[in-house]
Amino acid sequence: MGLILSLVLEAVGVASWSNYGPFSDCYCLVSLMDTEGHVKSDTRKGIVHKRTIDPKFGEVFRFKLGKDDKINDFIIRISLWHQQQLMGDVFLGQIHLSLSSLSLTGPHPPRSYQAWYSLRPRSEYSPLKIGSMRLLLIYHEDYILTSTTYQPLLNLLVNSITEPDFQDTSLCILNEVSKDRSAMGLCIVNLFLQLNKFEELAHRLITVEVTSTSDPNTLFRGNSVASKVIDEFMKVVGQTYLHRTLQPCIDEIFEVKRSCEIDQSKLSEGENIDLNMTNLLFFVEKLMSAITSSARSCPSVMKRIFHLLRTLSVKQFPEFEDEVRFTSISGFIFLRFFAPAILNPKLFGLRPENPNQTVSRTLLLISKTIQNLGNVGARKRGSSMRKEDFMVPVLTELMDPQHMKSVKNYLDDLATVGKDEVHLTTPYREGYLVKRALARKKISVKNFKRRYFVLSDAGLSYSKARGDLIINVIPLEDMLAVERVDETAFNMKFMLQLIQPERVLYLQAKNSVDQLEWLSALAKACYVHHSDTMVSSVHRGSFTCSQWSCCGSHIVEQPGCQPVSLAIKLLAGTKRTSVERELNKIYRILLDSQERLIKLKDEASKSARSSVSDEQSVLPVRLQMICELIVIIKNLEMASKSLLRKRTQKIGSKELPYICDPTEAYVIK
Repeated sequence: MGLILSLVLEAVGVASWSNYGPFSDCYCLVSLMDTEGHVKSDTRKGIVHKRTIDPKFGEVFRFKLGKDDKINDFIIRISLWHQQQLMGDVFLGQIHLSLSSLSLTGPHPPRSYQAWYSLRPRSEYSPLKIGSMRLLLIYHEDYILTSTTYQPLLNLLVNSITEPDFQDTSLCILNEVSKDRSAMGLCIVNLFLQLNKFEELAHRLITVEVTSTSDPNTLFRGNSVASKVIDEFMKVVGQTYLHRTLQPCIDEIFEVKRSCEIDQSKLSEGENIDLNMTNLLFFVEKLMSAITSSARSCPSVMKRIFHLLRTLSVKQFPEFEDEVRFTSISGFIFLRFFAPAILNPKLFGLRPENPNQTVSRTLLLISKTIQNLGNVGARKRGSSMRKEDFMVPVLTELMDPQHMKSVKNYLDDLATVGKDEVHLTTPYREGYLVKRALARKKISVKNFKRRYFVLSDAGLSYSKARGDLIINVIPLEDMLAVERVDETAFNMKFMLQLIQPERVLYLQAKNSVDQLEWLSALAKACYVHHSDTMVSSVHRGSFTCSQWSCCGSHIVEQPGCQPVSLAIKLLAGTKRTSVERELNKIYRILLDSQERLIKLKDEASKSARSSVSDEQSVLPVRLQMICELIVIIKNLEMASKSLLRKRTQKIGSKELPYICDPTEAYVIK
């Protein structure tokens, strides 16, 4: 598996095409093609940079390669365009970059290559004045080893849940030596979600954090394992919830671009501070209303973690129950979840572009206000919050009993796990698909509708658009099998079908890659609940005009005429690969932090020598764990190098000679 990162950095001297001045409204299209000109995946469109001939793009486009794909067989195509509102967009130039001409492969990935390239016209006789573009290409290739190779590392990580002293566990040591703790936390979250052990892990981490804290005001305030893991957990599990809650308000802020500046020293000439205060209060009220009314949409697995946070925190600090029952949750949901997303919508996928200066300042002020509103309980004990003077009037206006009550009710709802909650849990895949309307018999354009689908622990749900109310949910236990549909069935490409007990749901993906990814995700979901009872045969046609188009049978309940393809069965069993992939990432983090690990070993050895008597031969647990991790790193490194040598060897070489077919042997006379 490989990943190509194409960073379009900037361009200079682009042709000016606007009717309003010597500039263009530039954007780029990036696609990955094979050497025959076939597009490998979707063409990606960049952000429009207006009124410039020297655009600073700074955009990243990611392309995944399959297991059998070779990077040298592909070409990166980048074309530059001028956007026009009423007429078609204007072509400004292009680059065709053969990846075989670059040194992006080798024993030590990732490899990178940066250079300027001249934009080329479509025709040699083009009158356009062509500029140039600067690109940075990065290629990273992962070598996933067998599950047995990763088993020692997996055992150490899983055993962290039950080890008596958490400070001596592999998870704690991994957190200490990691250079990027956010990346480490994300790997741990993904791994334990795949293993269905995340709630066990969360219970252990929260217990350790709570019992080791003496002051409730400092609870989960540091960069502990628990804080980082729960942070990344909320981002992974709560992405759909975050978008559904914040998207409408964030879009409005970007569109209206009203100034909310209330700092007298930063006001522009002619600005009215009272009007800006009104604008700020309007947006904060709207966002807080959206947040505090969204508890029912919060994923159930997040609510269970919040319930656990509150229960263990109150148990540890019973004398401060009235405060801790709120601060234990608000620190995560407001300060670490909503506020960062409001401050940087692009980073959290809420907007495709960065905000301008006015909108950026508005988002900063809103984020500050919401952090203070969400910090319920701490001020009761006299701990004064730091506020800029210009923020005091806003906070005074909003921190009234009515607002505080709505925040507390929201936090109570988040920590309540009941039977009537909406079960929106970990999303495995989401996106737009075209579905055939249920209970329809005629085939026409009206029978197919575009819907936004989310596959999660609760099943496959869909709505009219992202963030809208859910129309229907298909439970996982009703998902019996998934298979491709013949193109001739509906005269539509990229079709797939989801087999249910009473009906079949027909879906259309946007391209072959999207179709394969949906087939993989749905096949895994079917496999989890029906590993022994999956439907073994299906119809790859449609039942129209009182017969199946694939086999001609007139019985709608007729068992499938063709077996489920081997490829789908293999896709269903690839959950293990995801576990191995996360373990490989953790190994890479450890490998990158090997110097810190050795330093930690030296410190532990020195401490052990000064505290252990001559009669004791058993090493301290912490030192043993560090030594085990170092041995695992070396073993995995050797296995990776061995796999790399095998993959780079050519057939016919000394290391990999040809194997002759015995049937072609002949006798020398």
